[in-house]
Order: sequence, then structure tokens, then C-alpha cells
Amino acid sequence: MTNRRWLVLGTLWLVLAATLACSGGPAGYRDQAVDAAREILADDTISPYDRMVAAGVLYREGDEAGRKYLHGQLVEGSTFIQRAAVSAVFTGRDPEDLAWLERLAASDPELVRQTIEVLRMQPRPGSRRVIEEALLSDNPGTRIAALDAAAATGDPSMQDAVRASLQMPGDSRMFAFGTYALAVLGDPREAAIEKLLVSEFPSDREIAAASLGRIDNEWSLLHLRTLVQDENARVRIAAAASLAELGDEEAVAVLLGFVKGDRDDAAQIGAGALRRIPPQQILAVANDVLRDRDIEAESAARVVEALGWAPGVEARALLEQAVSHSNETMQLQGLWAVGWRGVEREVPLAAAQLGSDNPAVRAMAAWAVVFALDGGFRVPDSIDGASTGA
Repeated sequence: MTNRRWLVLGTLWLVLAATLACSGGPAGYRDQAVDAAREILADDTISPYDRMVAAGVLYREGDEAGRKYLHGQLVEGSTFIQRAAVSAVFTGRDPEDLAWLERLAASDPELVRQTIEVLRMQPRPGSRRVIEEALLSDNPGTRIAALDAAAATGDPSMQDAVRASLQMPGDSRMFAFGTYALAVLGDPREAAIEKLLVSEFPSDREIAAASLGRIDNEWSLLHLRTLVQDENARVRIAAAASLAELGDEEAVAVLLGFVKGDRDDAAQIGAGALRRIPPQQILAVANDVLRDRDIEAESAARVVEALGWAPGVEARALLEQAVSHSNETMQLQGLWAVGWRGVEREVPLAAAQLGSDNPAVRAMAAWAVVFALDGGFRVPDSIDGASTGA
């Protein structure tokens, strides 16, 4: 290679490096995200929820202003804001954050419930005692949430705590959620599932269908093929998701039919069930759905949400379509998925929205940049040990 060619290539590299430095790069993107979060938190004309998202970014970065705002929302916020604030605290770096929440919750039973509700979706180290205590709560809603949170841990050592909860007085909902939790944790009780299968309540049959997805044998498949014909749409969706979870590719087409169907409620439930199916099948459904311009935006957004739970599949093009969509819900769900997946090459998609005129989009973009750069969310290997940020 001639010296001139080396000079040209060297010059091009310097230009490229300068361009990357100006456009951000990982460190630059983080700084831009933090700056955006500070501007949003300081603007009291912006909604409490969007400011809370911004506060979560700052709290994660160790900023006391973020912590102060989250503390205020945990104490005084609405139920919806309280739960979102708990989730924000859970994505922080403070090793004492769970203990901090426990202290706040000591005089606020509703905050206990919101903490457990977040753990249903966001299992984390250090949460065993919180879940086990909630499993013995006198509050039915808290106990049900705790049964689901125990299932979400996937930790077989939680079985005894679930069984102890089921020994307490409770209604059929607790029996159903407890049956599901034990199935997920490795103790499927066929007699209990059989009882749910013949229940007059669709919610019981729905939970039975979800429980059967954890049992890969002919008995389970036989019942699932019956449930996929159930008169209730939610039961059919749960059964189809379980069949797909067990490797039945035809069941994926059933779920896709719900997502693209005429009933908006069933479409959203069907899209929400996608997170239970194998990642490559999530990607296939998302490709199909996002090509369909006639699909209802809320349902399409739930499909994008499912991509958040499949970080191992290549979805950059689909996420780019979502974060630049004209529909706010699609944008926000796309940004959430970018953050939750934690794939560094997708960070520029979120960074591009830091200058949005929409404060909600700007706040979620800041969260997505910081959370993705830190690796996104991964289910912990254990719920024991110190509580740490994701």
C-alpha cells in the first residue's frame, strides 16, 4: 500500500473518530441522557410520571436530586406512580435500596404490595425475605402478587414458602396462583391442575393452561389441545402460549391470529403472552405484525414489548421502526425494549430521541440509553445475597 493511501486511510479514521466523538459514543450518550434527565426533573410543568422516569435515571447515576424525588413519590404518589417509583429504585445502584424500601413500607402496607408487584416482573437479588414475608400477608392482593413473584424467581427453594402460604385461609384465586407457582418452581401438582381445568371460572382455566406449559408430557399436551378450543379467549390465548412454549409451532399462528384479530382486548392479551414463547418465534411474530399497517397500535406496542424479553435475537430494524413511530405508545414501548434488552449497538436508537419535543419520549429515551449501556435486565441467578442494581 502506498504512503498516500495510508495517509488517506489515516485521515478518514481521524474524521470518523471525531464524528463518533461528536455524535456521542457510549460515554457521550450517557452524558446526554443524564443532561436530558436533569432538564426534565427540573421542569415542574412536566407530568409527575415523566419526571419520575428522569429521576430514576439520575438515581441510577448516584444523583441525590433523583433520590429525593423518588423518595417523595414513594411516600406521596398515587398507586400507579408509587409502583413506577419502586421499579425505578430497583434499577438503581444503591446496595441498600431494597432495605430502604422495606423501611418506608413498614408503615405503608400499600407500598409493600407495590414492591411485590414490581418483583413479579423484576426479580432481583436480596428479595427472598421480602417475598417470603408477603406470602404470609393477611392482604389477599399482596399474597397473590407474592405467589406470582415467587414463580418469577424460578428458584425451586421457594417451594416451601409457597406451600406455607397455601396452608393459610384463602380463596380460589390463591389456590390457582399457588398451583401455578409450584408448577413453575418444579413441583407441578397434576391433581390441583385437574381441579382448575374443570372450574367454572375462566381465570382458573387460564392459570391451569399457563401451568401446563411447564409440564412437557402427553397428559399436558392433551389438556392444552382441549383448552385451545375453550369458549373464553383468555383461556385459548394462555393455552396457545403454553403449546408454543413447549415447541408447537402451529400454536404461534393461533397467537398471531389473536394479535391481528378484530378484538382489541384479545389482541393485547395475545401480544402480552408472546414473552412466554421462544425468542425466534417472538421475532417472527414481530416481523409479521409490524409489517401490517392496519394493526391497532396498542397491540403492536405489546409485540414490541415482547422483543424486550428476547435480547438474543437481532431486532434493531424493528426497534428502529418502533422508536421513530408516529404513535407515542409505540415509541415508548420501543424505547423500553431498547433499555431492557441492553444491546449496546441499539443504544443510538434511543439516543436519537433525546432531543424529542415530547417530554415522555425524551425521559424514556434517557432511561433507555443509561439502562442499555449498563447491560439491560437479566433474571438473576439467585434471589439471595446483596440487593444490587441490574
